[in-house]
Amino acid sequence: MRKNIYKLLIALILSVFILACSGSSDNSMDEAEKPLQGNNAYAVLEGVTLGDNTELFSDIYKEIPLSYTPDDKLQVPSFAFASRYTSTSTYTYLVIPVTNTSLTALQWVRLENGFVLDGSGNKTHVTPETAYAKGSVGKVSSTIFTNTCLASGESGYFFLIIPDSWDHFTTFEFNFDYGSTEPQETYAKVIPQSYALVDNDLIVSFMNTGTKKVDMGYLHFVLLDSSDRAISWNLTNNNVIPSTGVLNVGESGSLEEGYYLYKGSSSKMKVFLDFDVFEDSASLSVSRNVITNIQQDDFATYDEYVFYLQKQQFEKTEYLQKLSE
Repeated sequence: MRKNIYKLLIALILSVFILACSGSSDNSMDEAEKPLQGNNAYAVLEGVTLGDNTELFSDIYKEIPLSYTPDDKLQVPSFAFASRYTSTSTYTYLVIPVTNTSLTALQWVRLENGFVLDGSGNKTHVTPETAYAKGSVGKVSSTIFTNTCLASGESGYFFLIIPDSWDHFTTFEFNFDYGSTEPQETYAKVIPQSYALVDNDLIVSFMNTGTKKVDMGYLHFVLLDSSDRAISWNLTNNNVIPSTGVLNVGESGSLEEGYYLYKGSSSKMKVFLDFDVFEDSASLSVSRNVITNIQQDDFATYDEYVFYLQKQQFEKTEYLQKLSE
C-alpha cells in the first residue's frame, strides 16, 4: 500500500515536471516570435560642450523644405535639418526625423529616389539614392539583424550627406519605402551611457544591458540644441573597445571619432548604435561589423572622409537587405 502511494506521488511529480517543461517551451516559443519592442540601441546623452563656436550658426545651419508622397505608416516634419562642417564646405549634412505611426513594427525603413532641387526647380539625383533610417535593432532573419527598424510609435532619423549642394539646395524630394514583413525582438540591448572629449577625440561609451552577446558596428550621433533640434550629425566605427567588437552581456565598450571639432556649440546628442546578435545555438554567419583602417588623413577633406564612411555603411546595409529577402 505504501509502495503504491510512493509510486503515485512520483508519477504526480513527474507529471507536474513535464507540464512545467511543456509550458516553459511554449513561453520560449512565444518570446522567440515576439514583434520588435524597440528602444534597444539609442539614448540621449548630455555632457561637455562640443565645438569651438568659431562659425556663425546661420552660416553652418539651415532648414530645407521636404517634398514627398505621404505614407500612412511613416511621418516626417515639413522640413529637414541641414548643416555643414564649415562655412566654406559645399557638402550638406541632412537630418530628417521619422516616426512609425502604424500599429506594427517596420524594418528596412528608408527613403528612396532622393533629389536636390534648386531655386529654379532643377533636380539633381542624390547618390546613394537610398538612405536607411536609424532606429532600433530588429531581427529580420535567423542570422540578419538591422538597426533600420522602428517599433510601433518609435522615432528615428534619416542621415544623408550630399556633396556640392549647399549653395543651391532649396528643397529635398523623395519617396518612402520599408520591408513587407515585421521585424522580431532580438532580446539584445546596448545602450549609450556617456560621451567625453579627449584631445578633440570624441569617445562614446555604451553597455550591453540585454541578454545576448553582440557584435558592434557603426555608431551615428546627432547633436541637439536646447530645443532638441538636430543641428549636426556624424558617424564612426573607429577604435572600438573591446578591439574584437564583441560585447558580452553586462560588458561596457566604446567607439571613437578622431579629432571631431564641431564649428558651432552643443552639449547634447542622441546616439544610435548598430550591432549584430549572437544566438545561443551558434555564432553569426553574417556580420555587419565593418572595421577599417581608413583614416581621415587618407582623404583630401573631412567631408570626403565622412561621405566614404556613410557610403560604406549604406552598401553593407543594402547588401544585407537583399540577402534577407
